[in-house]
Amino acid sequence: MDRSDFENVIEIQSLQNKIKIHLANIDEEKKRIDYIHTERESRKEELDEVSKSIIAIKEEISKLEKDLFKVEAELTQANKHINDATNEKQASALEHEIETLSTKQSGLEEEILEFLEKQSENEQKVDDIREYLKGSLESLQEVQSEVLELEKKEGKEIKNLEERVQALLENSSETMKKAFLALDKKFHFKNPVSFVIGGACKQCHMKVTSIQKSAIDAATSLEYCEGCGRVLAPTF
Repeated sequence: MDRSDFENVIEIQSLQNKIKIHLANIDEEKKRIDYIHTERESRKEELDEVSKSIIAIKEEISKLEKDLFKVEAELTQANKHINDATNEKQASALEHEIETLSTKQSGLEEEILEFLEKQSENEQKVDDIREYLKGSLESLQEVQSEVLELEKKEGKEIKNLEERVQALLENSSETMKKAFLALDKKFHFKNPVSFVIGGACKQCHMKVTSIQKSAIDAATSLEYCEGCGRVLAPTF
């Protein structure tokens, strides 16, 4: 083992950090797709709820219209009968019935009008949501195409970097290669190689003894941080 082994793993770590950035770029772009999917699903749920509401409103309007038809029929009969009243008592009773039915008729008409307004509002919501879903689908397809192109571009960069990493590993001693690969499983994209800065591990800040620091600087053996377990490399 010599200094070139440490130079190799330091370079590998630098390349892995670049790979991490490329992967992060891909993940960030995929979030655009996830966001549109989430928004579309939310609008679809809203569309389902509004559609159910319209059905319920129509059922209520139908019920009220039947009640209104019945009241109007009773009101028509009462108006006919008032002309046939033979005494004041009959006429007064019919007038009271007509007044009651007229009030009921007005109330039903107002209720129906309110429900019709709600129906109109909900139908407009349905149109708006469907328009959104149509437009967002087009946006989704455009974004998916953009992300696919970016994935190809980033993937190419990642492949080139991975090939360089593999070449550096192949040019390293078996001892260093084995040690680095073991550490990389634990600290993948988290800097498996650390340095001594100010007498301590750069990553976890565990103090390093002067004896260990001398061994690290000599670069003839593997020295590990007693705190985090990373391999400690000399600075060049």
